[in-house]
Amino acid sequence: MEVSLSELEKGPLDLEFEAPLTRLEGRAIGGPIRAWARIELKGEQVALKGNYQVLLACTCDRCTRPLELPVTGELELLLVQSESQEPASDDQEFSLEGPDQDYFTGNQVLLDTYFEDQLILDLPLQILCQEECLGLCGRCGGDLNLGQCTCPKWNPDSPFAVLKDLINPKDS
Repeated sequence: MEVSLSELEKGPLDLEFEAPLTRLEGRAIGGPIRAWARIELKGEQVALKGNYQVLLACTCDRCTRPLELPVTGELELLLVQSESQEPASDDQEFSLEGPDQDYFTGNQVLLDTYFEDQLILDLPLQILCQEECLGLCGRCGGDLNLGQCTCPKWNPDSPFAVLKDLINPKDS
């Protein structure tokens, strides 16, 4: 969704739109992002405030089961035209209270990019089918959520088998 600065000079815009997912790089598929936004001029800057929701198809990072992950989020940005930005000085202060700041170029603001950026920031570091997911067996690859695997727990041919003889039974 593109919004021109000339449209914003007439007053704030309330928008509802869908944005495609283009940058999740194999982590998940799905979309589109359903977004609701209010965008308005604040002097030479553009204020963008909105929220979004999307349903992603991905796999559990522990057991590789497919799952659907609903993600919702909000964003609040102050957009500055990149031609007018001054180089950051060493003593520049940044506020954690106000909206984040980002940049745009030209006379168009492409909203899809900002909402997709926020989605990427809102994704969990580890996508799990359930919080208690046990994952896969390191030997046989069996799904431990379905029960104990049948592979032997002790491998006498392991190069670490000699360590067993170093344990003093009195110490344990």
